Amino acid sequence: MVEIGGWDSHNVTEDADLGMRFYRAGYRVETLSSPTMEDAPERWAVWHRQRTRWTKGWAQTWLVHMRQPGLLRRQIGLRNFVVFQLLFVGMLASALAHPVFLALAILTLASFATNGISSAYQGLVFALDLFNAVGGYAAFIALSIGALDARERGVLVKYYPLLYLYWLLIAVAALRALGQLVSAPHQWEKTPHDIRSRADPGDARYRLEPHFGED
Repeated sequence: MVEIGGWDSHNVTEDADLGMRFYRAGYRVETLSSPTMEDAPERWAVWHRQRTRWTKGWAQTWLVHMRQPGLLRRQIGLRNFVVFQLLFVGMLASALAHPVFLALAILTLASFATNGISSAYQGLVFALDLFNAVGGYAAFIALSIGALDARERGVLVKYYPLLYLYWLLIAVAALRALGQLVSAPHQWEKTPHDIRSRADPGDARYRLEPHFGED
């Protein structure tokens, strides 16, 4: 840790920053295939704050490492420099662009239904909007299917039709992250990983203390 400059306590997505620091120092980052036992958020308030923090931290990481873009390119190479831009900038840009493409596709489709295709240009714009929306969903589904085991695929596949709603929620979190990047860049909204991250803690099924039902 000392060799890579220590841990940046101001970056709210520290693993992204540490990964870049290690890579710039000559280390390589690999992926562990073993599952984790971490509880994923199941409540909107918890998920929304976590996604905001992640997005804000990725933006912070990009800003910090792009202070000297020439040095960064020399340290990680041109190919990885391009990948860095696509990954970090692309994640934020795609989150913000998704509702725009989706809205344009819906509006254009409504116009076609009412007035028909008035020009080849209008048809081309609609095709582009539809490709960006549907193509993104298809790529996401293909990647997720490859990463899930058979049991997980059987459970999650029924939620794929709601994917566009999930991406809209990501866009909301990304907008909030940009706002916080200006107004509260170092505010760390910690994510609970115990019973509070799951269903309603007021539900008796999720009580931590012993309790006994009546016969």
